Amino acid sequence: MKCPGDVVESHWQGTAFTFHCKWSERDAMDNFYTIVARLIKIMARDPCRRFTLGATIEDSRMKLWIYNRSMIIASEAFDLESDIKLFIRVIVSLLFAEDSDLGWDRTIKAGYDGNIRTYDIEVCGIQYKTKSSNIITDVDEEDIYSSGTRMFKVFRADDIDQKEPLIIKDYWATYFLESEFTPRRNLLEAVSDTTDQKSFKEYITTPIAWERVKDRGQEDHTKDLILHGEEPDGTYIIDLPGYARYGYSGRHKYNIAAESVVGKLLNIGKWEKGYLHRWHYRIVLKKSVIPFDKLINLKDMLLVIEHSIEALLIMHKAGWIHQNLNPENLYLCIDPATGSKGGVIGGFELTKHIGTEEGDNEPLGDPKFMALEIANKAYTYKFTKQPGLTVNSSEHLLDLNKERLTTNAETKFWANYLHDLESIWWIIAWTSLNFEKIEDISAVPQYERVEDKVRDEIIDEIFPDDLHSRERSKFFHSESSFNTQMGMVPRPLLALECIMEKLRKILNDAYLEEEYSLEKNDQPIELLHERVPHEKILEILKLFPDEDVGVVSIDDNPERFARMEQRLQSLKSGSDERPQKRTRIVQDSEEKQEKVVSKPVITVRITRSKAAEMNKGRITRSMTKASAKRKISYKG
Repeated sequence: MKCPGDVVESHWQGTAFTFHCKWSERDAMDNFYTIVARLIKIMARDPCRRFTLGATIEDSRMKLWIYNRSMIIASEAFDLESDIKLFIRVIVSLLFAEDSDLGWDRTIKAGYDGNIRTYDIEVCGIQYKTKSSNIITDVDEEDIYSSGTRMFKVFRADDIDQKEPLIIKDYWATYFLESEFTPRRNLLEAVSDTTDQKSFKEYITTPIAWERVKDRGQEDHTKDLILHGEEPDGTYIIDLPGYARYGYSGRHKYNIAAESVVGKLLNIGKWEKGYLHRWHYRIVLKKSVIPFDKLINLKDMLLVIEHSIEALLIMHKAGWIHQNLNPENLYLCIDPATGSKGGVIGGFELTKHIGTEEGDNEPLGDPKFMALEIANKAYTYKFTKQPGLTVNSSEHLLDLNKERLTTNAETKFWANYLHDLESIWWIIAWTSLNFEKIEDISAVPQYERVEDKVRDEIIDEIFPDDLHSRERSKFFHSESSFNTQMGMVPRPLLALECIMEKLRKILNDAYLEEEYSLEKNDQPIELLHERVPHEKILEILKLFPDEDVGVVSIDDNPERFARMEQRLQSLKSGSDERPQKRTRIVQDSEEKQEKVVSKPVITVRITRSKAAEMNKGRITRSMTKASAKRKISYKG
């Protein structure tokens, strides 16, 4: 198919099978970086892809690769000279394979209207039309093993005048989760008050159709369909000529820490072990929405936060919790007829009734916005009371000598409503650190360039890969730590900083009140108070009704982008600057690729938190046999 659009984009959208070849086996690491980067980039750039295929060749040895939303798999290498029949079989299979066997999705048909790429998407037998400019949430290349959520603004094929905009959410849910349609229905049934139910419907997304995507009559699944029912059956250690040997053998624990040629670190949190197979879902939403992280006005952001708290209050009173609140599941809805705005919540796949066992064995949700207690699987303030001990505040309790406080081993941990509210707090914190006023986009003076580096370091400490980060915990629990960190943020959004400070105290005191007085060890914490934290939070938010300020993500700041490009080049030239954990620059894998030469050590720059992970690099063998690292995410 001729692709009249951007040449680079059409390259990624039209690649059926990617090769990368080197003359020597000593170039294995370079091949590894490049093939992984290409497989990931092709899937991230093309909404029509379910999985991607490729091959690497070093000298005469060839290895096949496949990447889907659950894993990256590599075959054992075979010799092209001694096993030429196998090579011919691979080539013939590729030549005669159907599109779906090469990774394309038959239910999405791509075309072009001039230079604009268009898509016809089928859901439950109904055709919807959209185009590339109407993709409102796209796949992040850093989320290697995730739901791969995309959201499209669409119109029914028969809506010629495009009067009723809808949303299609396309995603890969982990095998033990249902579509958000079912939990949402059960949640609405649990809200018994008629007034609350009416209000609640205004605060949540409205699905009108959903299905598991099918290919040739079979439901799309990362194992049952894409891998034909097979899965990795073991691991082997990567042994690179000329480099230190790293890795270990084992099953269901994939932990390769490697830097791809596009400057992304492929890493995995310590609690994320094994791999999760996924079902392919598609859901149609009635309300046309804008994701929270795409908003460009602080007033709109605060409105979404306020209405999200209103929705959570109704949900929590009914005894339910959300468990997956993040910027991609909060939206601004604009009525096309009146122009009125409102905040809505989506992403109900993990929603459940408080006290049910499902999901309490493993941390669920987006790690960046996960409550500290969920990550630690333990209450912060649930201690055995000591005679003569008086606790005045949450921070006072944490500052006490630990020898006087002993955790009650009999206490069973349950997820509760405070964890949802804490997730909202982390969303506000993330916004405060990752957005700045539009008026500050203008060229930043030389002396402030160092401050941008400070901002990055704060982000790395507060939103780390390690969920058990001490700095993250101190930022939430300690007033002095919070003030110190926020005091170093350049060009801060002062309204958000003030809101964070007040909400942090409200939440910590609420945790203390609920947990320190918790007498029963086998019962979850439920919302039973007359003066609930939600109302206190809403009072704080209403103190800032006029924050009509344009904001922009620091990722989208062109001046900062240019400075980051310069800094990346200095890192490559051997600068001693602290390497960044989060590279925000999308690089072209061809132009930015570093040729790996024979040296006694691997020249990959990694952060301190990644150094330990580097000793756990593995690939697994499977059907065409072997998986590389994965990064789990339950988002979307």
